[in-house]
Amino acid sequence: MVELGRPLGPFSVSVTRDGHHRYAPELTLSGVPPAETVEGVEGYVAWVAAPTLFPEYRLGTVHPGTTRVADITMDKFLVIVSAEPDTMATERRGRILFRADSPSSRMQPADVIEFALGAMPGALVPGRPPPGDGMEEGMAGTMDHGAMMARDSTGWVLPPMPRGLGMLPRMMELRPQVRPLMPGGLADAGGGGGEGMAGRARVALPARPHEIVRLDDGDVFALEATVVEREIDGHRVRMYAYNGQYPGPLLWVERGSTVTVRFTNKIDHPTTVHWHGLRLDNRFDGIPFVTQDPVEPGETFVYQVHFPDPGLYWYHPHMREDIQQDGGLYGNMMVRDGGGDAFGPAH
Repeated sequence: MVELGRPLGPFSVSVTRDGHHRYAPELTLSGVPPAETVEGVEGYVAWVAAPTLFPEYRLGTVHPGTTRVADITMDKFLVIVSAEPDTMATERRGRILFRADSPSSRMQPADVIEFALGAMPGALVPGRPPPGDGMEEGMAGTMDHGAMMARDSTGWVLPPMPRGLGMLPRMMELRPQVRPLMPGGLADAGGGGGEGMAGRARVALPARPHEIVRLDDGDVFALEATVVEREIDGHRVRMYAYNGQYPGPLLWVERGSTVTVRFTNKIDHPTTVHWHGLRLDNRFDGIPFVTQDPVEPGETFVYQVHFPDPGLYWYHPHMREDIQQDGGLYGNMMVRDGGGDAFGPAH
């Protein structure tokens, strides 16, 4: 076990002059025999290395029990303990006994080096299945920019890359075992077509830029979540939109107003509308299973939206934001103060 202590100092985090974290490590060894009982081993030595194993520095000789070793001044690193024939060696030569990642390295996969180095087509890596569907096509895509725009056999579009720059080879072998989830895709795949809401979502109208909608106190506004189509960089893509607009309509209201929003869900997933930043009744806050039930496809929910504070706010769903919000369901609200002095002066 390596405990990353904090060097003495006036601050809760210690850094070097050039901004790298500084740790005071204590290394505890247990379950290893005394070095003098192992043939060809003089002692155990601790080392610290960058995640790529270079550069690597000596921390010091360690023994069964707890040993304070030299400070570590890296942001991401490995701590390695090896059995060395010469404990005064400045380079690691002996067999590795232990290796530990720093907590700052935990967000990357344990086999990141394998992903970076990759494997050529036909090569077998221990513990890995042989190259499968889409692998050869993906590897070709690392060489050819045009091939990266093609779809593989499961319908996934490979990421475009600049000519001459390839993705991590191992990454190119990864393919989800499902087809891409696209707006209206349930109907297209036959999983929810017919007369249901997913079937009606099959028809996608052209998306249009957002409009400014000025609302007075007491007005009723109809808001719909719909499926639309857009052209982006020459490609036709299917997305979501509020009232067919991207972003959704900009609601322009006066401070102190209350409006009624009749929201209808015309997409193929349950959804809600969250009025981000507004102080309003909890039951209209749009948090599914907390302040309201999800609005199922084809259903309508009525929100009473109050605007007590001036400012610029936004509205968006709080269900599967990775699909719905990223797919286009978002819009803004501008709340103005009639006095005209709510916003600070701007040069």
